[in-house]
Parts: sequence; C-alpha cells; structure tokens
Amino acid sequence: MDSATRPARSASEAPSPPAEPLLLRPVGVVRSPYATPLDAPRQGEFASAEAVVEIFPEFEPALEGVERLDRVLVVWWAHLADRALLRRPGTDGVFAMRAPHRPNPICLSEARVVRREGRRLVVTGLEATDGTPVLDLKAPTPEAEGWTPLPRELP
Repeated sequence: MDSATRPARSASEAPSPPAEPLLLRPVGVVRSPYATPLDAPRQGEFASAEAVVEIFPEFEPALEGVERLDRVLVVWWAHLADRALLRRPGTDGVFAMRAPHRPNPICLSEARVVRREGRRLVVTGLEATDGTPVLDLKAPTPEAEGWTPLPRELP
C-alpha cells in the first residue's frame, strides 16, 4: 500500500521518536566580539557588531549563493548555556521563553548578511559568543518570517 492509499494515522498512533541521543555535527563556528553570554546582547536585533560565521572546509560548497541574500537564519548551539535550567525562579519555564538556557540549547538568529569572504560569512544581528558551534544556515523567506525584503539599491 503506498502513501496515497494508506489511511492517515491519528497523532496517538504516530511512532514515538527514539529515546537515544541525537548526533548533531556543526557546520562551522562563530567568530564574535562577545566573549561570554554576559557580553552579548539579549537578542540578535540588538547585536550591531559584525560577527563571522566561519564554515568548515567540507561544507564550503553549501555557501554557494548565500552572498545574494539580505538575511540568513543562523542555527547555533549555545554551548555555554545552563542545560539543567528548566525554570527561572519567579518566571515561566524555559519552553515559554527564548533564553538559551534549556535542555537542548538550540538557538536561531536572523542575521543580516554584510559580505562573504570565501568560507567566512560576515553578518550583523548575531548574539552568539565567540567559538559558538553553528549547526546550520537557512535562507529566510519574507512570507514565513514576517518581514519585507529591503531594496538592494536606493532609488
């Protein structure tokens, strides 16, 4: 029976994800002026300093065309985060927050592309600290991200 004729399963019948740990492989590293989380802005929109997303050599072909983007979504691992923190005293749990301190400190920043220099992508709007592992880069779409692309040239 193919997927077109197979009856849909309810959510309760869907298989559970595996309980074993997942293996993530960084594609690069952040070179940032922020040495510690206390040095970094709370959100990327306040990060005006330039940072570099340095892609590892084996992933360089994946950068093709990224220099034509105005913005890029940087998926990064907050390696300095407190992974045991589930709730800050007097606040909501971490799943109701954007704080990097969480069981799986996967973060997402929408960064502005300044320029590409080979394997190095210079950006602003990235609040990650120096040495942060980069898990992925993604091209945002205006419709999905809720913004209008800026013109490349002024009239």
